[in-house]
Amino acid sequence: MALVKVLRNGQITLPKSLRDRPKTAVDSDLVHSRFSSMVSELREKVKDVDPQELEAVLGEAVEAAKRATAEKDQGRR
Repeated sequence: MALVKVLRNGQITLPKSLRDRPKTAVDSDLVHSRFSSMVSELREKVKDVDPQELEAVLGEAVEAAKRATAEKDQGRR
């Protein structure tokens, strides 16, 4: 990984690889609030579902999300 250059007067130069990465600003309070709402809704919807079946479905969803993230990361390289 390239290093950041610090010039006189504290000016820095970021490597091109860092400048090219897309960044998104996130409001963490809003994300937390939405996540909590979604979890509450999900709990209400699945309260009558077999716990083992739910665990299996959630495991599959997590694995699918991991694969999608890995594929997305590979596409950026």
